[in-house]
Amino acid sequence: MGSRYKNIALISGTANPDLAKGISEYLKIPLADRIIDRFKDGEHRVKIKENIRGKDTYIIQPTCYPQADNLMELLITIDTAKRASAEKVTAVIPYFGYARQDRKSSSREPITARLVADLITTAGADRVITVDLHANQIQGFFNIPLDHLTAVGYIMDHFDFNGLNKFDYVLVSPDLGADKRINDIVEYWKIEAAVINEKRPKDKKDTVEEVGEILGNVRGKNTITIEDIVGSCSKLEPTVRLLRENGAKDIYFCCTHPVLCGDAVKIINGSGIKEFITTDTIPTKGKNVENMVVLTLAPLIGEAIKRVHNHKSIHSLFPFEK
Repeated sequence: MGSRYKNIALISGTANPDLAKGISEYLKIPLADRIIDRFKDGEHRVKIKENIRGKDTYIIQPTCYPQADNLMELLITIDTAKRASAEKVTAVIPYFGYARQDRKSSSREPITARLVADLITTAGADRVITVDLHANQIQGFFNIPLDHLTAVGYIMDHFDFNGLNKFDYVLVSPDLGADKRINDIVEYWKIEAAVINEKRPKDKKDTVEEVGEILGNVRGKNTITIEDIVGSCSKLEPTVRLLRENGAKDIYFCCTHPVLCGDAVKIINGSGIKEFITTDTIPTKGKNVENMVVLTLAPLIGEAIKRVHNHKSIHSLFPFEK
């Protein structure tokens, strides 16, 4: 990237070192030498072993499982960089944990996503870069600039939409709340869309009681369903069953963040879907999902870092968004 990028420091946490390495390779900037381990009593220890004084510093750390450990490591690393006199510290959080706790759904519940935002700001972050927040309102929880990237373009580019082939596909919205994202995709890629009506039991956010009906036509079509987060995968089985009952051909299930907790892997492997397409915001090593395609977001995040450093807009990275 040339001498003008010598003022950037990249620091990798321990949550997703492979993604950090990919970002480093894209930018052609080595990761800073650091020590991240534990004291004998279990407390986190962070030490940056090279000079970052006056540098534009980016700390790459998703707050995925184990969430509390990875979040604490991120906070301590931010504080370490600030005390090492970094000029500016940007927290690069490919997966923002606790994002599903973005509001009070009943009495005496926390808004943990807001708490996490406050902790990151208090630790000393000057900016945040993240990918596909579960709720857009989380951007408003921060009093510092936040760049909200999306993996939608990478996921959609995985499919062959050349010529008439695009008419073989239908984009299926997993619920009525995803309409904005679905509308942007449909308008840009010019493909058909359908929406699934679902019902959730009260106080059970990770389960689906009933998948009711499909609003739209999927008969004889390949279907693409895109989620931001796939956790327990409770929606997959009834969704696939409904799609097949309505005549769908190959079924593609996509997400940005492969949390894959509980019986998710077993459910996916038993679903008969054509492909499970996801990204590397969260490590997938050891998650033996059949027909899984993992798309790296290192170029997307690396390009965002480059543009932020050069004070350039990142909006052009998402031509499908208005």
